[in-house]
Amino acid sequence: MADNLGLDIISVGLWHGMLPPALAAMEHSLDILPLSPREEDDFRAFIAAGWQLRPGTDLNWKNAQDHNGAEKIEPGLVARHPGGGLVILRNRLVLQLNPTLSPARIADFRQRYAQAWPLEFGKNLFEVELKLPEYDLQGAVRQELDFMNANPDVVFCEPSLVYHLTPPGRIMDGSIDSFDQWQWDNIHLEDAWAVAGKGKGIRVAVIDYGFHDDSDILPTAWTAALDKEGNPQETLRPSSHGTFCAGLVGGHLGDLAVNGAAPECDLAFIGVPKEGVMSQVALAKALMLCAKGPSGNNGADVISCSLGWGSKWTLSPELKMAIDCVHEVGRPDGDLNRGAVIVWAVFNSEEEILSSSVEGYDGLLAVAQCNSADARVVSGYGLALDLIAPGYKVRGIRWQGKVRGIGEGEGSSLAAPCVAGVAALVLAANPNLTWRQVAEVLTQSCDRLGKAVPDLPDRYIGWGRLDAKAAVEKAKDLLPVASTAPPALRPVRGRRSNTAKSAKRTGRPRRR
Repeated sequence: MADNLGLDIISVGLWHGMLPPALAAMEHSLDILPLSPREEDDFRAFIAAGWQLRPGTDLNWKNAQDHNGAEKIEPGLVARHPGGGLVILRNRLVLQLNPTLSPARIADFRQRYAQAWPLEFGKNLFEVELKLPEYDLQGAVRQELDFMNANPDVVFCEPSLVYHLTPPGRIMDGSIDSFDQWQWDNIHLEDAWAVAGKGKGIRVAVIDYGFHDDSDILPTAWTAALDKEGNPQETLRPSSHGTFCAGLVGGHLGDLAVNGAAPECDLAFIGVPKEGVMSQVALAKALMLCAKGPSGNNGADVISCSLGWGSKWTLSPELKMAIDCVHEVGRPDGDLNRGAVIVWAVFNSEEEILSSSVEGYDGLLAVAQCNSADARVVSGYGLALDLIAPGYKVRGIRWQGKVRGIGEGEGSSLAAPCVAGVAALVLAANPNLTWRQVAEVLTQSCDRLGKAVPDLPDRYIGWGRLDAKAAVEKAKDLLPVASTAPPALRPVRGRRSNTAKSAKRTGRPRRR
């Protein structure tokens, strides 16, 4: 429920539509609210994304709709999240109905709502829109949550919150003279190429703000730009961060250029809204698009995501279901599927990764940054961390405005694409591996950096520092397990336990 989430409402407004003239918007009045630097950054992002906001905790929504005439408004309440930062509570929920319900009973449920959109990554899973109340949007959401979660035909029901995603990394201004990419020497990349080639035939999808038309990362297998609901809509925008990340995955090999870990892989680009304002439903749709491809038959083998929102924001059931679905439908092989590998950048702060967070889920590889001395640098840590990889002052493609050059960047968001590129090399060495086998290869081949306990991950470096050569050698010697047909999408009740997470950390597949 909204109250149980601990949401403290501080502002109110609209996304579609305009506020009535008597209600002053806050574009130039941030000083009205006492905001932390992170909250102010989130608030500015909401405004940049088109939200019309004002002080207060509620509006007369009927008057607001009447003011906008036939144009349908989208209401929102800006709130402080207990995990830090700001979110927007809307008149939208995500719910899953019991898979055994009859079509007629499902239709009855859908009649309760102004709209209901089926979500492809769960059986009887919907995002629904509440009919707009006259007053008290938070109360209306709370009442519906109470009603639906008390119904035995409902698996779960929760608010569909809007977040501000920020990349855990940055690209420094200014060019450097040296093309030397020390990060590839540290992980023995050229030795890996000698064993397994350079990733030819493997497709890697990169999710980011946008991408420049850069000759060293073109052509692409396909591209998609998503709106805040996760639906393809606009053309890709340029972004220095996305271009740098893509270059670390698959930048072409040349005499006078920097390259990626898998310079012969195929790249696919998925751009999220430039302000990074979207819901977990939208991010779930982005993952599904990566796994299936825009035409349904050319999805990615590896997915690299360097966008996040902080260490204490909980993984939603729908995003968890999408991650599981990527493993169930990705990399189809006839009637069998081996699953796409998901590589995720952890946040850049010295905090423990919570088991309830996105980074803490065992369906993805959580990656932190390290420097040239193989020391982890300002990143999330704990048993949820899988491995570290070069990310601090790494060299890559830098765009500053319309000027292209070679630059440096830092952050876990740059370590993740290094791992994704090596994952492509692993699959090039042994294309029959399942996603879980690839994850095991990457973690179990890490350089332990002198840690004494070989069979357990370390709290601060996971399984160790990425080693490309050791990974492809291990992949070549590994016998593939039999693929399985995609199971029927199943309901999710509650969160997975810490036991499930620890099964991954010991390298043993968790029973499904």
